[in-house]
Amino acid sequence: MCTAQKVKTSVRRNKIQRMQQLDEEMRSREKNSYGAMKNQDERREQLLSAMHKSPLKQ
Repeated sequence: MCTAQKVKTSVRRNKIQRMQQLDEEMRSREKNSYGAMKNQDERREQLLSAMHKSPLKQ
């Protein structure tokens, strides 16, 4: 009984830690993806301007 309760609390603690870890990972991923998206937008604009400047039409 006592050990089962200990196991339960440790499992709960592990769950909480895992959730916090996932949360942190998600946040860092969001930051990274935001930066990547900004870069992608800039790259897309560069590509579009290059396409407009080039005489070849697609």
